[in-house]
Amino acid sequence: MGRFKRRKPGDDESKEPEQGEVRDDHPTDQEFAEYLRYLRTPHRLIFVNFAAGLARGLGMSVGFTILGALLIYFMRQLVWSNIPWLSQFIAEIVVLVDAKT
Repeated sequence: MGRFKRRKPGDDESKEPEQGEVRDDHPTDQEFAEYLRYLRTPHRLIFVNFAAGLARGLGMSVGFTILGALLIYFMRQLVWSNIPWLSQFIAEIVVLVDAKT
């Protein structure tokens, strides 16, 4: 694989890494400097968080739409399959929903 050995979760954390080992729990100086630049520019911080929020919201709305459509599709299939007690129960739910809207 690579020339660096990775530390395993059970390794003794207090000992210094051997030659060629990399500690995964500490950022490099370059990563830390980039993180500080990110925190010191409020407009970038706001933009990144806004874009992340938009992506999450869009993903949730698309996901709920697909899940809702599948639920309605399967409920219709259950009603059309003419299972007596289940079809009647779902028909009552549909009547209640139509009465509320």
